[in-house]
Amino acid sequence: MEYIFLGIVLFFCAASLGGLVVYVLLTPKLKKYMALARIDDLTKLYNSREFKYRLENEAGRAKRYHKPLSLILIDLDGLKSLNEEYGYVAGDTLLTEFAQFLESVSRTSDILFRYRLGDEFAVLLPETPEESARVFAARLYSDIRKHRLNLLYNKPITISIGLASLNGSKDTIPSLQQRAESRLGKAKNEKK
Repeated sequence: MEYIFLGIVLFFCAASLGGLVVYVLLTPKLKKYMALARIDDLTKLYNSREFKYRLENEAGRAKRYHKPLSLILIDLDGLKSLNEEYGYVAGDTLLTEFAQFLESVSRTSDILFRYRLGDEFAVLLPETPEESARVFAARLYSDIRKHRLNLLYNKPITISIGLASLNGSKDTIPSLQQRAESRLGKAKNEKK
């Protein structure tokens, strides 16, 4: 009887150790695939899927703790003409440069995304009221001119910005996004 019990204990120990070995061997690969599902391959910013997830979480947190939350949508105005004139490699270079620029001017608490697979980006600003988000957006708009993105192709690159903030606990995520997208569209139309 003792041997049967000892055999059962040894079996479970081996199974546990085997599971641990499998876990240790697979963990780096799992982390890599999890990151691929959340990160845009080109810009290395969070992707649209992660945007939806983070927006829901941050909006929920903002409402629960009565904190502000602002959203900035950004569109690179000259990407289409750059792609047409110089090719998609030039456009990809611009997208990468802009992502690096955006990281350099953002706070560590800001969450950066490639909003859509084209030329749009998003910045979530947790615990940031609309007035402070406006200051950040104005600085971003000004700094992009000084930074002179994509000098290699000597094309002037400008951005359009749409900004919105949660308005109280009754405000919804779709209305927040719709306001930011509407303001982005208005900014783009004013440049035409």
